[in-house]
Amino acid sequence: MSEAPPPLVDRLGLQGFAIEMTRRFRAALADEPPAGRVRALTHLANAAFRENLDRAPRPQPVACAKGCAWCCATRVAATPPEVLSLARHLRERVDPAPRAALAARVVEAGAGLAGLDDAARAASRRFCALLGVDSACSVYAARPLACRGVMAFDASACKANHEGSLPEVTYYGAPLQIRMAIQLPLMAALRRGSLAWRLADLPVALAVALARDDAEAAWLAGEDVFAAAALPDTRFDPRQLDSVDALVDRA
Repeated sequence: MSEAPPPLVDRLGLQGFAIEMTRRFRAALADEPPAGRVRALTHLANAAFRENLDRAPRPQPVACAKGCAWCCATRVAATPPEVLSLARHLRERVDPAPRAALAARVVEAGAGLAGLDDAARAASRRFCALLGVDSACSVYAARPLACRGVMAFDASACKANHEGSLPEVTYYGAPLQIRMAIQLPLMAALRRGSLAWRLADLPVALAVALARDDAEAAWLAGEDVFAAAALPDTRFDPRQLDSVDALVDRA
């Protein structure tokens, strides 16, 4: 059987899209064998993001390009499947020597950033440990939704914001909206499936995933593997997950 195409916001509306994404995430958790669940969840999320972003109107060209990494010094909030998928990508796609170097940088970054609030994190001006020497993302194909969802129209404004001379940057709204319309249903499906679902600070969580060969299996068994990296609920309202569940159950 061929794979169903991703649901589309412009056909279903945001509410209908969220309902369909939640159903698909629930189905992946119910139908896929354990070894394939993380891969299936992240594939669904990334395919839906990519397809819907391609269809979204752009009021002007975005300034983002390979090597432009000003946004890569901000906090990245990732779901457990995204963290585990990234760890698997590093183990399967990156040769041992560069993987060891990347892992060492991630562990160092995780230790240095753990516990910092958003203001302290921004003040550190520390770039992502996964950037290469050319300031390009070394795991671009496996990057989380939070990274995919940030696009800006003016790179000079992003640079000024990073340096502390500009408080706000005008971002392209569509990818941010699509990201949330995927991430909330994913978290709701994880919670319904009795799995750890809270957003985690990427470098802190990835350090854990790389240090534990059994991280994915433990998470699938119900362990909150990334509890130490969990971000506070002030970053979003958990009642939004209740609303997603209610929408799906009524549909």
